Amino acid sequence: MFTVPGDGCIDFVEAYHTLLEIHYKGWIVVEAEQDPSVAHPLEYALIARKYINDRLLLVQD
Repeated sequence: MFTVPGDGCIDFVEAYHTLLEIHYKGWIVVEAEQDPSVAHPLEYALIARKYINDRLLLVQD
């Protein structure tokens, strides 16, 4: 039901573009919740961070 950005069905790039278009300057919080016995928290946090760095931070104005 919950997963890291890039692994689910939400298009975070499109949402991020919208925030850039309206010149949003606040915080963005993305949470992912998995069973730690199945998805190691640090490993999945690093996957999420890589997605953000690779897909979102490069599209800034």
